[in-house]
Amino acid sequence: MDRLPQEIYYEIGAFLKGPDFDLPALATISRRWQAVIERQTFRTIYMKSTDLDSFQAIVQGDRRQFVHTICFTVILPSHGLERQYCFERDNDRRVNDEEAFSVAMHDLFHILKSWDVTKHGHVMFGLKDVYSQTDGTLSPLSVTDIGRWRHRYSYIRLLRPSALPLVPVVLCRL
Repeated sequence: MDRLPQEIYYEIGAFLKGPDFDLPALATISRRWQAVIERQTFRTIYMKSTDLDSFQAIVQGDRRQFVHTICFTVILPSHGLERQYCFERDNDRRVNDEEAFSVAMHDLFHILKSWDVTKHGHVMFGLKDVYSQTDGTLSPLSVTDIGRWRHRYSYIRLLRPSALPLVPVVLCRL
């Protein structure tokens, strides 16, 4: 069976979906089957900013050619529960912009700048979400709780956009 072209393996692999197939086990059969499974596994990456180190370590070499889409979520710093009753302050926005959102975007783009567009092709990039882990811990609404309105006057701003490296491998999706 090793004499079949890799494209035949890819065609067979396209039918191996759903809970009936143990894809990690199939990836251990041979290098050819590993490529088939990785092609499916790495096609769309859903990643949080807290996963950047793992992403950089795992998606290397030939695996990069299988990545077609990156859906990126930026995790902002947690805030105390007492802050859920208040609109974001200038300091909150500074921390979110400088220490979380901008750093995450810059770090991701620095990782992607090493990808070779001629070897790996283009990657569709989408910013999926931006949130803090404590945003979901809202107490039941009361008279003093502004809850989901906390971010009503908030915005996220990318700082130092001119310092972002040019990444020809990325196509942005709005």
